[in-house]
Amino acid sequence: MYVDTHSHLNFREFKDDLARVIKRAKVAGVTKIIVVGSDINNSKKSINLAQKYNNLFATVGIHPTHIKGGWGLITRDGMLPSILVEDYDTENGQSKTIPLSYLKRLLNNPRAVALGEIGLDFYQDENRPKYNKDAQMTALTALVRIGQESGKPIIFHCRNAMNEFIYILKKFKRDLKGVLHCFPGGIEEAKILLERGLYISFTGLITFVSDFDKVIKFVPLDRIMIETDCPYLTPKPHRGKRNEPAYVVEVARRIAEIKKIPLPKVAEATTDNALSLFNLD
Repeated sequence: MYVDTHSHLNFREFKDDLARVIKRAKVAGVTKIIVVGSDINNSKKSINLAQKYNNLFATVGIHPTHIKGGWGLITRDGMLPSILVEDYDTENGQSKTIPLSYLKRLLNNPRAVALGEIGLDFYQDENRPKYNKDAQMTALTALVRIGQESGKPIIFHCRNAMNEFIYILKKFKRDLKGVLHCFPGGIEEAKILLERGLYISFTGLITFVSDFDKVIKFVPLDRIMIETDCPYLTPKPHRGKRNEPAYVVEVARRIAEIKKIPLPKVAEATTDNALSLFNLD
């Protein structure tokens, strides 16, 4: 039994064969799949999918690359009243203002098991518009507060921004309930996140690079989660194909190899971790 704790079945890449993808996951032993929201539109879609399929669970979030700005940096309650975002599926590329109160209403849906993904992403290349560092950091602080108020866990994203991410985490006095997906750091960063109460999640990336072997050996099994981040980061031996939840088994298999423990032990522990954090029972 496995849980894919981070999928994007709400993306257009799955619009033509979603039912078959879910069936293949069940055959592979992936009994529960979390469909992660990365903007308002696909957060709503993740909720709709979770209402249609009882083995799917939704999250509500705004990926940092969609955050274009923020307002109300000084308000009575210290929170942003709105965030300027750009949705994944918008064809005209126009941005729009999203009140955080609307995000909170979506998060209150009983099929929404977490806030996320939210975080920081300072990756830059010629094909990406320049990121707004200040807006991302301000928005993340406000969004973490929403997650804490809701009592639901948080799925964090961090790319090329670990120092800033840790800086924001340390602003919150109490431990955080959540997970850093697609962990990008080393042992020292892992120590800090574990001390702050977070789980650490790995993707198919670990099946074709060795950069995270030492971290996987270091992190206790009861603090590890597995995910696909599909349709991205397809693991071996499926490289070159669209990623899908059935392939999360390969992530567990690689963790078992690195830790030199039986695969069923990894399956049981990572499933228990997911059930506990996201209250999937």
